[in-house]
Amino acid sequence: MLRSPAHRLWHLSAGHHDLRDHRLRPDCGIMRAMKTLLLPLLLVLAGSVAADPAGAAIDFSPCELKAPGAFSGPEADCATLTVPVNHAQPDGATIQLRLARITARSQQPQADPIVFLAGGPGQSALESWSQIAGAYRQLLAERHVYLLDQRGTGGSHPLRCELPDPLDPTIASADAEQLRQQASDCLAELDVDVRHFGTRDYLADLELVRQRLGVAQWNLVGGSYGTRVALSYVQAHPEALRSVVLDGVVPQQVALGQDHGANLEAALAAQFARCHADDACAETFNDLNQTLAALRERYRQVPTTVLVRDPRSHRSLEVPLNHDTLAGVVRLYAYSPETAALLPLLLNQALEGDPRPLLAQAVMIYSQIEEIISHGMQLSVICGEDHPWLEPDAGADTLIGADLVELMTAQCAVWPHRRAPAEFKQPVDSDLPMLLLSGEFDPVTPPAYAERALATLGNARHLVAPGQGHIVQTRGCMPRLMTAFIRDAGFDDLDSDCLEQLSPLPFFLDFNGGQP
Repeated sequence: MLRSPAHRLWHLSAGHHDLRDHRLRPDCGIMRAMKTLLLPLLLVLAGSVAADPAGAAIDFSPCELKAPGAFSGPEADCATLTVPVNHAQPDGATIQLRLARITARSQQPQADPIVFLAGGPGQSALESWSQIAGAYRQLLAERHVYLLDQRGTGGSHPLRCELPDPLDPTIASADAEQLRQQASDCLAELDVDVRHFGTRDYLADLELVRQRLGVAQWNLVGGSYGTRVALSYVQAHPEALRSVVLDGVVPQQVALGQDHGANLEAALAAQFARCHADDACAETFNDLNQTLAALRERYRQVPTTVLVRDPRSHRSLEVPLNHDTLAGVVRLYAYSPETAALLPLLLNQALEGDPRPLLAQAVMIYSQIEEIISHGMQLSVICGEDHPWLEPDAGADTLIGADLVELMTAQCAVWPHRRAPAEFKQPVDSDLPMLLLSGEFDPVTPPAYAERALATLGNARHLVAPGQGHIVQTRGCMPRLMTAFIRDAGFDDLDSDCLEQLSPLPFFLDFNGGQP
């Protein structure tokens, strides 16, 4: 039996999150599966019209790039493009894609703009921009940045479904048949052939946009699942690329979900060891491995519900307290140094009989995940590109367990999809300039993933951000290093010694913070 709360353990296969301020940031990381589981650039700046050598111009107009739930966001110029659902049938059904341009400050921008590829799968690039914009401030001095919502996300015909709330205590456990029915119900709400919403379809959309803009080459920056898109683009259209940045690397041959349990266990072990080595942390908390093990056993044996005050509305909510809720919060909080610093305190409070702080975080985080993920689009990707390569017992002995694989198996059985060809899952062999970025404690795309990808890349360098988690392009001096790399399309001026100034945050000893 799969409990409904376990659905959220499917993170945006490699999501793109930053949990600072307890808000999910764009990224790859845990999906709430059931509620959620460029020819030189010719721009007429005054008219905001991009030249199109192949046909009609792309008309841009002013817009605001707001994150879900935000009242405002950065200014940009946006356009809508009509593309075929199936690029092999250009005269068939069509959908509309949402494109944004953040205009360079220079009156004569470089001819090779930047394209940011969001994570998930299922996140909107346009909605993600406000959370990473600071990392591109120097780059925007001389290059435009383009954002194309991947089909099925954001403003590009999103494949969203109304799904059960896994934090609703009235929802019973869901077996495989119920999960298949939920996927079927989701499919019935959609009005398009979902088989054409995978990574390869996004590549075709990106190529169409590049040609419409009249761009010979551009620079890709992919985050988390967006690194798969970038590597796939390298496979398919290397001549169209000048440089590539991969942040939170997903090697092409990896089936997302296969290692999620093991990667989380390794990240938690490293974080707990750091607490044990810190005198103040070690004196304040019991052995964290034992604490987590005791809580897992307790909530397996005696699941219950707890009355919690919603941190946003201050309303009282009845929230399920079980193993899945515990696993979800622990996994999500491992994503960033700000939230990882809270884990020992939250676990210790729960062990001593007060799980309300932990559950309050669950309420806040899960409500944000549902706003940023298109579950239908995610299924179209993972069912065709990951599930066929998963081992049935993946992660069986970990905090996450095998629920993720069972969830994917149940839903992919009824979700129409195209299986990726064998060559799509092969390591990428390329001499293009590539900069690979990892966080030392990343629980979903660890540095070892980047090293696997690096083995077949002939002109690449891998930088690890000390003490950091998932997605590091905004951290410390990383924006400056990324700027230098893209400016030169190489590593001559890339002095990474500045990364030594990064470190994990001190653990919270109480809710006032760490030791002074």
